[in-house]
Amino acid sequence: MKNKFLKLSGILIFMFGIIASTVYHTTTREDILWLDFVLGTITGVGIGLTIALIRKATS
Repeated sequence: MKNKFLKLSGILIFMFGIIASTVYHTTTREDILWLDFVLGTITGVGIGLTIALIRKATS
């Protein structure tokens, strides 16, 4: 159950990052670079690992 929650939260955080990046670049009329997707992935993975480690340390 915990793994499903972590996977789901990681996917949601990643999707939020991609949507936020797309909205930002659309409103500023800048080109979307692949770097944005890479940074969004790294951020999503980092937050997912942080949540996993915090939950593991408290249990």
